[in-house]
Amino acid sequence: DWMDRFAFAAMVWMAMLFMAYTHRLRFHTPLRWYRFFWVFLGAVPLVVILLPSSWLPPVRIGMYASLAVVNLRSVQNVVMSARADRDLAHRALCVFLLVIFLAALHDFAYQIVGWLPITQPLALSRVLPLALCCYSGLLLVRVFDAMAQVDLLNRTLEARVVQRTRELEAANAAKTHFIASASHDLRQPLVSI
Repeated sequence: DWMDRFAFAAMVWMAMLFMAYTHRLRFHTPLRWYRFFWVFLGAVPLVVILLPSSWLPPVRIGMYASLAVVNLRSVQNVVMSARADRDLAHRALCVFLLVIFLAALHDFAYQIVGWLPITQPLALSRVLPLALCCYSGLLLVRVFDAMAQVDLLNRTLEARVVQRTRELEAANAAKTHFIASASHDLRQPLVSI
């Protein structure tokens, strides 16, 4: 019973965190109602623990259907972000998320609703590790690219600092030469008088 409650709370948490991630990915801003979001996430384990055992199956069915809608909106956010950014990582994320979403719908139909026969294997346990490993590899490539870009920017900044230092030294030398010349030109009439 406790394992079912833990799995239910974990699925709600994952779906809501995924929604927040995809919203940030697409719109580059956090959720407008983020305080409510964190209160909701904090309340989920308490509600799941306090829920009577007889209520758990119908609440799970209703909540999983709601989470499917939320996840579909999240997948839409990722697809729209991939269309806007046009990079490999976003497109791969779209493919992985669609495969995970379809596997989750398959398992939902298998376990909860009972549309599929009991001999049908669970798909999510096979799809999720592969998709997460592939997407993690793509994220690592993006991290390495970002590190290379930071290194390039640091070298460019160092070159600018060296150039500006030379310009300041030249300006300082010109100022010193001007002051010496002006001082000489001002002292010359006084010496001749």
